Amino acid sequence: MENSEDKSNNYKILSLKLNITQWRTTIDAMSEVVFLIDMDHKILLCNNATLEFLGISDFNEIIGHKCWELVHGTNQLVDWCPMSQMRTSGHKETSIKNLDGKWLEISVDPVFGDTEGQLIGAVHIITDITTKKQAEDALRESEQKYRALFDNSPFAVGLVDMTGKIIDVNRAHEVGAGYSKKDLIGKPFTELSAIPERYLPIVAKGFKNLIKNGTSEPQEIQVYNKDGSLIWIYLYASLIKLGDKVIIQVISQNITTIKEAEQELKKLNKIKSELLRRTSHELKTPLVSIKGFSSLLLELYSDKLDDYILSTIGEINQGCVRLENLIRDILKTAELDTKSVQLKKTEEDLSFLIRFCVNELRGFIKLRNHSVDLQIHEELISNFEKEQIHQVLSNLITNAIKYTPINGRIDIKSEIQDNSFLVSIKDNGIGFTKEEKGRLFEQFGKIERYGQGLNIVSDGSGLGLYISKKIVELHGGKIWVESEGRNKGSTFYFTLPINIEQNK
Repeated sequence: MENSEDKSNNYKILSLKLNITQWRTTIDAMSEVVFLIDMDHKILLCNNATLEFLGISDFNEIIGHKCWELVHGTNQLVDWCPMSQMRTSGHKETSIKNLDGKWLEISVDPVFGDTEGQLIGAVHIITDITTKKQAEDALRESEQKYRALFDNSPFAVGLVDMTGKIIDVNRAHEVGAGYSKKDLIGKPFTELSAIPERYLPIVAKGFKNLIKNGTSEPQEIQVYNKDGSLIWIYLYASLIKLGDKVIIQVISQNITTIKEAEQELKKLNKIKSELLRRTSHELKTPLVSIKGFSSLLLELYSDKLDDYILSTIGEINQGCVRLENLIRDILKTAELDTKSVQLKKTEEDLSFLIRFCVNELRGFIKLRNHSVDLQIHEELISNFEKEQIHQVLSNLITNAIKYTPINGRIDIKSEIQDNSFLVSIKDNGIGFTKEEKGRLFEQFGKIERYGQGLNIVSDGSGLGLYISKKIVELHGGKIWVESEGRNKGSTFYFTLPINIEQNK
């Protein structure tokens, strides 16, 4: 399509006193719709582009017709540019929407005859700009929608140009932090007193990464309210295009309440862990005495005590063992919750450890009359802390034995997947509902089974799976359970990385 300079040259040419042959040669070379009309708006001459625009093959179907009969709706031009004014008005341009729904850009110039100053008609040059107008309308609608979202967003939204200068902010800035548009617009964000000095390098680095890479990681920083108080905000920046400009959109959310709640929760967790640790240690002292003296009675006076007393002392001993296990689990939980555990990894064979745990529990397995099928690799070498993983395996296998009714089956398998060892412990026991599976790995997430006639062993602290999860995650692995529901068995899975060099 010709540019405005080309059109201007064509107007000058068409205004000259040319014969019909010269007119035809000139206008047929033009890509726009061009036709010449007389003083009554009748078409005298047109180019090939006019035929294509109207879908007509013969010039004779056009010549002599009023222009608006063919280009529907162009009769608007009679009021806009009457022929009586063409001598003095000269070149004129306008855009109209015709009756066919097309947007047309129209240029009109007077045409003079051989007699000097005699106005004989006008030349119309028409360009179909429907696609352009539709694009402009779509862009305008999009910008209006964005403006509505921008102004009414519950989050503070700011627009920053590529030099770092703030060009617009929404009302949420004023509501949330007390800063008006006047306080912010036109100022480089790095010079704002709202950002504490210690956070300026972080924000500036994020800005540079955004410009360079097109993306930037979300940030949690503190900023000053207009009243001088500090608040926490979640900051996310992205590049967007508005019209023909690329700008930075910054969305921030006040997360002060969330951060304060997090800090309070950390304090409470620390107090809880410390309470558990101290209480457990305090319980150990009398427990050692009770267990020691009951064992001494059994050792020294078992031949002098009747069966009832011996049975009672035996129950005391068993109670001490259960309490010792509970205290051990509580102390372990408190230790893991402090996140101060330092793993002492060594190169070990996971297959050997699985067989060792199964052998340790042979008596319990025999008591429950379960069959155990081992389908594991001959060797599974990796780096892990043996005692920690031993506890995981012992917890999972013990649970399978306890929660599977007598004469059950337990399958233990190993696989190698995605550079990890995958261990599964499957049983045909009582299984879990969807709601129960959601609680299994929580602290004290034990599912109560006592008194339900399930022929299972239901004692335990409810901390074993929580501890197992923490240990596996410390090693960089994952742990989960699958079960189709009540009385349909369950399968516990956990993974351990097998890249030895990375685990050293």
